[in-house]
Amino acid sequence: MTEKSREEKIQASKVKQARYNETVAMLPEFQPWPKIARLNRDIIVTEKIDGTNAAIGVSDDGVVYAQSRTRILTPDFDNFGFARWVSENDLLLAKLGRGLHFGEWWGRGIQRGYGLEGKRFSLFNTHRWAYDPEGVAILDSLKPFLSIDVVPVLYRGPMTGPAGFVNEQESRLIPLSEIIQGAARGEYDEAQALELAKDSGRMRFMPHLQAEMLRRIGSQAAPGFMKPEGIVVFHEASGTAFKMTLTGDEKHKGEQA
Repeated sequence: MTEKSREEKIQASKVKQARYNETVAMLPEFQPWPKIARLNRDIIVTEKIDGTNAAIGVSDDGVVYAQSRTRILTPDFDNFGFARWVSENDLLLAKLGRGLHFGEWWGRGIQRGYGLEGKRFSLFNTHRWAYDPEGVAILDSLKPFLSIDVVPVLYRGPMTGPAGFVNEQESRLIPLSEIIQGAARGEYDEAQALELAKDSGRMRFMPHLQAEMLRRIGSQAAPGFMKPEGIVVFHEASGTAFKMTLTGDEKHKGEQA
């Protein structure tokens, strides 16, 4: 290729690019198809508490404030006393660090009430407040002074697993293999183990098993309360949360009410 033909090719490419830029400038902004997360990845199942959605905000300059699902709250324009609780404990709550800390404000006078005398705030972010050592330490330092915690984690692991048996006393799912081995040692009822053995090759959807466990053993957020609302399933790879209620799950929230 001669020097002249190379220059002509470069010039033609520039003209073509200019025409393209001109055309797309008149069109709506390009919207790519989002990346698709792998479905077969770990999930976190937590108890869905029936209260009211709330968040504690800590601004860059350390101002602590409250908000509900739809608006900023103040003690004069409150939501079940949440803003008043935040304002009364702002110095302690500032330890949560900058950002919005979402959770559920629940207890006496809010939805199910759970048989509590007062109200509590349970944080949603289990990664930070249940598994990250720094977050756990911060939350532990607040617990002696505040009614604050993290939503109960019922399960963390693969989305599907082998069929098992819900142990109500230990509040856990016992794998089928453990039951069969335990039956041989006389630790489990043999008839029950044989019945479960029929499902030995079947995989179960773990959120359904956790929901059934919650139905049988009652709320883990308020032990002894036997009418928990349901579960929340957080898919770690996609960062997406799904909810499942123990009753009326096929209906919309308004229809349930």
